[in-house]
Amino acid sequence: MRRVAVYIILLCVAAGIGCCRGHFSDISQRSTAVDRLPSMRPDYNGVKVPPNIGPLNFVIGERGSAFFVRISSTSGTPIDLFAPGPRVVIPQKKWAALLSNNAGKPLHIDVFARNKGAWSRYKTVEDSIAFEKIDPYLVYRTLSVLYNFSRDLCIYQRDLETNRESEVLNARNFFPGCCNCHTLCNNDPSRAMFHVRTQDLGNSALVVENGAITKINTKLGYSSWHPSGKLAVCSLNKINQCFHAAWRDLRDAFDLTSGLVVYDAVKHSVVTVPQIYKEEELETWPCWAPDGKYLYFSSAPVPWKDFKTVPPPGLEKLRYNLMRISYDEKTGTWGDPEVVLSSETTGLSITQPRVSPDGKFVLFCMHRYGPSPYLQHSSDLYLMNLSTRAYLPLSANSGFSESWHTWSSNGRWIAFTSKRDGGILARIYLCRIDAAGASSKPFIMPQADPEFYDSFIKVYNVPEFSTARFTVPERKLVDAIKSSKKIDVKMPVTGATPVRTKVKAE
Repeated sequence: MRRVAVYIILLCVAAGIGCCRGHFSDISQRSTAVDRLPSMRPDYNGVKVPPNIGPLNFVIGERGSAFFVRISSTSGTPIDLFAPGPRVVIPQKKWAALLSNNAGKPLHIDVFARNKGAWSRYKTVEDSIAFEKIDPYLVYRTLSVLYNFSRDLCIYQRDLETNRESEVLNARNFFPGCCNCHTLCNNDPSRAMFHVRTQDLGNSALVVENGAITKINTKLGYSSWHPSGKLAVCSLNKINQCFHAAWRDLRDAFDLTSGLVVYDAVKHSVVTVPQIYKEEELETWPCWAPDGKYLYFSSAPVPWKDFKTVPPPGLEKLRYNLMRISYDEKTGTWGDPEVVLSSETTGLSITQPRVSPDGKFVLFCMHRYGPSPYLQHSSDLYLMNLSTRAYLPLSANSGFSESWHTWSSNGRWIAFTSKRDGGILARIYLCRIDAAGASSKPFIMPQADPEFYDSFIKVYNVPEFSTARFTVPERKLVDAIKSSKKIDVKMPVTGATPVRTKVKAE
């Protein structure tokens, strides 16, 4: 029996999962202090984490033949891990118990490394655990960093509490085609919209309502559900790409034309509102306020009429204003657009507005020009107090592109994409926003494999928080895409937009 016990212990140590609390005091007493923090990737030093986030697995970047890690807080049993290699994979149940029992308290990570028989102890990594939970799921899209590989597009959902990822919709199942942007109503996956473009089956929008799927026979763009779930505002974008030979941002995208339309989820129809579908304006990036009384969006005057070169002349001067328009749900009437923040004031283009769930703030991107912050390294996140109209850049910004931001349903957490790790690959980062609008240090979305980001060369975009798991089977979504059963929607023509309606959205 003693041999069996020894054998089991050796197996645990070899696998790097030994929980050896009894070794901590001995190793600590025999170790030599190193007056610096340990090198670790991802960087989880100095971050504030939700009390329900999955394990922050990491790789120790120090030399050593063995490593010992203690993760602890104010109360509860510390997590002790002994490993022969630098990979640190934290047991899920012990991690969850430690965080949930210490909400609002500090989180300590102590790292020891053994090199040539001697132990070194590095300075303690000091993190903290927030009181507020994060929505348990995040829905996002991944795609190839190369623009022309649409078969690599896939929408996933992430269980943020366990680091498990599952597939929602893969473009390979209806190739040639791609799955475009998705949107949830009030962070609830029971009412969602997916936009799909295919070569053989045409363009369509899938509307999911309590498990039922309706296929709308038209392509819609960036969308936002009214909080009532009775309608959604979607953009129609005629997008063109161009490439620069000498700029830092080699790839560019712009709208030849764009406007906002209203999808009526009750009547399954699409209508235009003249105030937000003007021939002389480029309207895009719609977002409803949580009370449903205002629609926020980005708009810029069309700077060109006819042009023969790409990019068109004046593209570098195209800057969008932050706008909003009132809406009366009872009467279905719209007000007149008003400027919330002018590009003339900022000298920058303002895009992707997202209003916080409490209605106090609007989070948006500002960048040099154009409608596409995700392609510009100059894009930063700004937060505006809607009561005072004062705005400031988030301290979470980097020297690279930040965009595609979304709010957790309690308004205390945001997810956004950032290219801060080299300027090419967009990763998802999480950070806390306090009641005053201040942001904590962002941390990269945790992975079950601590070395995941070393070899993952795809791009993340369109993260959307979800309060529950999306349960509609992927096969059902694919069947709806391929089905001939659909609702035909004729794009409406208004007197104010005779030219715009002739342009096919892409």
